[in-house]
Amino acid sequence: AIKLTNPTEKKQMLKEGIFYLNRAITVYPEYIDALLLMGNAQWQLTNDINNTMPYYYKVLAINPNHQNTWQNCFIVLEQSKNVNARIQAYQTLQRYNPNKPTLYLNLGRALGREKNDLAGAQTYLEMGRKIAPNNYDILTNLGTLYGLKQNYTSAIEVLNQALQLQAKVAKTHVDLGLSYFYSGQLDQAKEMFDKAVQLDNTINRSQFPI
Repeated sequence: AIKLTNPTEKKQMLKEGIFYLNRAITVYPEYIDALLLMGNAQWQLTNDINNTMPYYYKVLAINPNHQNTWQNCFIVLEQSKNVNARIQAYQTLQRYNPNKPTLYLNLGRALGREKNDLAGAQTYLEMGRKIAPNNYDILTNLGTLYGLKQNYTSAIEVLNQALQLQAKVAKTHVDLGLSYFYSGQLDQAKEMFDKAVQLDNTINRSQFPI
């Protein structure tokens, strides 16, 4: 069904696939391959995580480390436009494996960017940092969040740590430069802005405050 381009044919084939997957799961309720494929088929057919995630949860209840299921969870949830259902699903996934840094990263992003819940975003991003202290994405998102909350000391700390991991990302230099600027460390701010322009010559240097 996934290979089909005709939406009517694709929908019909997905429904047929779901019919046989239901039979397989009825015969053997803990059949991981069938449960995983059922989740995939439900997403392809309905684009509704409320129809999809229960099948992935069943796989993770059997095997909390099933990599294909985790991969599909993250793909499906990040494609979903239902932010409330997405947040709830990530919170549910914590029960199956609370040591997945991506859970906390994506929860922090959803709460901060889409719900404007900076306190909730900070809670989850800091939880993620405890699990994966050298996760670049968690560090840079924390840097942005601390900057928004005007906690420039913490922003400078995590962004400098991020630069030690990936030193050639212009945006990280820009964010760090802004934190230095607003904390009154003007020389360091200028250095970061200059470095950002060196790394990305499409950046307009005159846009920065110093």
